[in-house]
Amino acid sequence: MKKLIVLFVILMLLSVPGFAEEEILEGEYWMDKYVLILRSTKDYEEASRFAVEASVRLGIKYDDEYREYSKEKGIYFSLDLPDDIYAGEYYRRRYGEDYISLENSSSYVGFEPGYIIVV
Repeated sequence: MKKLIVLFVILMLLSVPGFAEEEILEGEYWMDKYVLILRSTKDYEEASRFAVEASVRLGIKYDDEYREYSKEKGIYFSLDLPDDIYAGEYYRRRYGEDYISLENSSSYVGFEPGYIIVV
């Protein structure tokens, strides 16, 4: 009986305007952002060289954002990152100005893991 009451309460809360997931995910917390994949490879050095070359040819800044690479972790933020919250961790590219960057394919829904993508 307790499980039924808890389920009822949860369903009631989800029906309250502003409480449903769709409502919470809108607005300032989420935005549509499109990326163009210029190259995908399992070779970090190849991806890095390509990103620098693409930056020059396209006239778009390449920004590594204090990122480093290891086979175990993939791409991750350096421990020297000014923001301690992300140091040693990975977070995919964020909003802001357009730039070329290297990303872990596994952080994008539907992408095959294990690749480095140049976006």
